[in-house]
Amino acid sequence: MTAISKILSANIQKYRKISGLTQEALATKLGVTFQAVSKWENGKSSPDVLLLPAMAEAFGCSIDELFSFSPKTLSQNKDSDYVIKQIKSKIGDSESAEKFLSIIAMDGGADLTDEKIERMVGEIYRGISEKGEK
Repeated sequence: MTAISKILSANIQKYRKISGLTQEALATKLGVTFQAVSKWENGKSSPDVLLLPAMAEAFGCSIDELFSFSPKTLSQNKDSDYVIKQIKSKIGDSESAEKFLSIIAMDGGADLTDEKIERMVGEIYRGISEKGEK
């Protein structure tokens, strides 16, 4: 899954919850199954591009917001694969890295700097160390 797909997946879930919609309610609005919405949110598939305007309308946001797009995002996407590989190598467990990355995307990953990544990875290390000491 690409970084853009991860951001879209996280944002669909984020905006759906903010809008107070269940997966089933969103599915009904878009004319799809709730299983399709679940797959989008879990990154197993992506919505058809033709659904994006209706989805943005249902959430009361723009299509750009669904992708967390800004000019700054474009320059960051060039390094996103490198950052993902570094986080995965630091964390070790691929599933934990995926959760970490989805949290970043939900919290507006477009503003993520190298310093913030280092701080978050440091906090994870401290948590892992404390867990190991117990």
